[in-house]
Amino acid sequence: MRDKLNINEQVQMILDIANQLRGPFKEDEYQNVIIPMTICRRFECILAKTKDDVVKEYEKGERNEKALKKISGFSIYNTSKFTLNNLLNDSINLKSNFKDYLDGFNSVAHDIFSQMKFFDTIEQMDKGKKLYVVIKKFAKTDLSVEHVSSMQMGYIMEEIIRTYSENASAGDHFTPREVIRCLTQLLLAEGCDDLYEDGKIVTLGDFACGTGGMLSEGYRMIKDLNDDTKITLYGQDNNGWYEGIAQAEMIIKGQNPENIKLVTSTLTTDPFPNTKVRLILMNPPFGLSYAKKEIGDDEYKKIIEQNKKGGWYEGGLPGTGDSQMLFWQYALNKLDNNGRAAIICNASPLFSGGSSSGESNIRKWIFENDWVEAIIQFCPELFYNTGISIYSIIFNKNKSERRKNKIQLINASSIFTRMNKGLGFKRNKISEEPNNNQIAQIVKLYADFDKADPSMSKIFTKEDFYYREVAIQQPFKRNFKISLDRIDNLNSCNAFNKLYDEDKYLELDELASKTQAQLDLMSEMLKGKEYQERIVKTLKDNCSEKVYLNRDEFTDYILSLLPELKDKKQSSLLKGVVLALSEHDENADTYKNKKGIYEADSELKDTELIPYKEDIHDYFDREVKPFLPLAWMEDDEDLIKVGCEINFNKYFYVYHEPESSDDILERLKKLSEEEKELESELYD
Repeated sequence: MRDKLNINEQVQMILDIANQLRGPFKEDEYQNVIIPMTICRRFECILAKTKDDVVKEYEKGERNEKALKKISGFSIYNTSKFTLNNLLNDSINLKSNFKDYLDGFNSVAHDIFSQMKFFDTIEQMDKGKKLYVVIKKFAKTDLSVEHVSSMQMGYIMEEIIRTYSENASAGDHFTPREVIRCLTQLLLAEGCDDLYEDGKIVTLGDFACGTGGMLSEGYRMIKDLNDDTKITLYGQDNNGWYEGIAQAEMIIKGQNPENIKLVTSTLTTDPFPNTKVRLILMNPPFGLSYAKKEIGDDEYKKIIEQNKKGGWYEGGLPGTGDSQMLFWQYALNKLDNNGRAAIICNASPLFSGGSSSGESNIRKWIFENDWVEAIIQFCPELFYNTGISIYSIIFNKNKSERRKNKIQLINASSIFTRMNKGLGFKRNKISEEPNNNQIAQIVKLYADFDKADPSMSKIFTKEDFYYREVAIQQPFKRNFKISLDRIDNLNSCNAFNKLYDEDKYLELDELASKTQAQLDLMSEMLKGKEYQERIVKTLKDNCSEKVYLNRDEFTDYILSLLPELKDKKQSSLLKGVVLALSEHDENADTYKNKKGIYEADSELKDTELIPYKEDIHDYFDREVKPFLPLAWMEDDEDLIKVGCEINFNKYFYVYHEPESSDDILERLKKLSEEEKELESELYD
């Protein structure tokens, strides 16, 4: 508890320095100063004991990075004679000297400040006359290893990052630490017994790592399981600011900062091509488009090229409006044969898309490979930047015997504690209090598997999420009538519209000079326009209330009015005119072909999504035939599409009988009486 208190005090002391920035900096810009300065001060403190030796060797001419790293004892070093403290001795040259000090860091550390655009921030501090006071405050902040351990420094950095991330843009979806701890515990709850072995080497990756929060929390919890475990972290992101913070966190934890990579896009770049990892924690962005117009032709082409057997996106390509399912496939490609992953998503990739869509095909591909262990639905208002319900999928490349060919759905949407004070959209949290450890409750539901509370956890096979999309046809039964409102339907008739394309005609008409072919085309189009006008006028002149129930009889009547439609070349136009003047009528005639099969009405064609495990004929007889006696289904297997979707509401819906009308009326009467009593007390 004492360590926790010290950490909170240290965090608050650092955050209070931001009070000095008021005026030149907006509140949402404070992090541009506080986070890089905290990193800078920590680097200075850990290098303090060997700094003089590094500078001495550097001044002698030593330029070998390995040699200087060996002297410093860390993956970073600084060759500048300056420190934050002695910079204050020359206030006139403070800005240039501070930049010289930062330039004294080796490339790994220097790149962190460059990625965070800290040199621009220094200019802003200097212009606003805040540079001196900020450096002075941080120079007095003790972040030495003796005062703040690596573990404590990790907590401090995470708290500072969390504080500023609560106001991040909605697309960033900063992941609450209790959610990361829950996912990590779920990840480690099964299939990780070997992590207890002495000297076990474990690889943990996050390929949309942001500031590295998931890597940090995963690292800590694996260490809690077995402090002797050797953990190697891998991360990548396309945001330089986040990458800089994540690299600094790696240095603070004694990890290799070069394992955090800045990439143009995770979806098209693998900076660790020869590396597979054992564990993955990821919260990829929601609704991130990978459309060609958004990412460019070259990047889009790289994604398309990976949509092949053995490619990153072998399972398929989702709609370009949301790339979450590409991140899933990327992560699965990076897992080793014994790998496990916990990936956050929203509801969309679980059920979006039709039976033939990329989304449905990806879900089927994942299920066919038997890689999904569980899907967990968390409560709404759990994240800082979005109020929607969030889900997590637990992937496993090597499922245990009891889980093979099984998928567990866990409805943890009711497991939360309401917060006294909200943070952004976050109103709920998953409690970790000893007397109400809700993370433990969720992990227990997962671990209990088929013995878990059935109201909150259910076990399925992949076929439970499959369905057949079967086309349902109905006979062509229409009446026919010439009326003004039906004549307007001609505007939707393709054959009628082809007679004259106004936009095309105007486009040609605006040409300064025209070829003979263009002039001939314009002439033909004008003839088509005259033909349209003649058809419409003829029909309007013959409007009546007479209704025809037989198409052949009505077609003969139309031909008597418009004999030019008898030409075989006009057959599609004739059909279009007749259809435009019709509407569905159960009392109208039907039509059969030579085989005695009803002619179908294309406008009445519908589809039924039939559960995969159910016989389609039994379903049709029960759900369709009683309501549409003449309907039939296209039961040719070649025409039936198999889709896949995961709809939590379908499996966990609980019917609650609505309040009776009598009870509602009684309640309203009581309210009315109470209102009258209040009025009498007010005015009497």
